[in-house]
Amino acid sequence: MGVAAAGMLSAPLAQASPSDRADRPACTAEQIDAARAETQAKMDALFETYPELRDRAAEMKELPKEERKAQAEANLAENPELAAAVKDARSAKFELRKECSVRGAGK
Repeated sequence: MGVAAAGMLSAPLAQASPSDRADRPACTAEQIDAARAETQAKMDALFETYPELRDRAAEMKELPKEERKAQAEANLAENPELAAAVKDARSAKFELRKECSVRGAGK
């Protein structure tokens, strides 16, 4: 499991409008790779600490997107500590999106 599975377990951030993204500088490939690597490492550590997170992600993988999103939100609402840990683990990726004109950094 990796970052993709973690994406199933958190609510997506609101997408910036194209004009908002145009006002921001583009990030380098190195910045994108660093954010992805940091997120991956933190999510791998979370999967080790919280095996139920890995199990839920695997169970939800085959669900339709909307159902997966609803179940992920419910799971995280039940466990605020885990929700905070997931948010922290994914923070590098979201900061990159906020600072740069990168839509796909969250994948």
